[in-house]
Amino acid sequence: MDFALENPEVAYEMLCQILPKLRTPTYKRIFVNCLPYFSRDLQNVPRDWEKVGRYASHLGIAPKELDFTDHYTNEYIPLEGYADMAPLS
Repeated sequence: MDFALENPEVAYEMLCQILPKLRTPTYKRIFVNCLPYFSRDLQNVPRDWEKVGRYASHLGIAPKELDFTDHYTNEYIPLEGYADMAPLS
């Protein structure tokens, strides 16, 4: 995340090398405009876990009644990687 925030042009180019179909003016604008919305410390908040849970249930890889907030953790995220770019308010 730090790399993408500090080097958005290079990060976008790397993304396009992996997914060439994203090399359009529209996708580039989406990529750059989304950067301020990324988590500052890369940790998920309960809202994020709920979205992951709903998506996993939608895909049929997890039961709908499973409470994902009891099963996911940010415990293994390193204590590095804090972005200097301020979040949008």
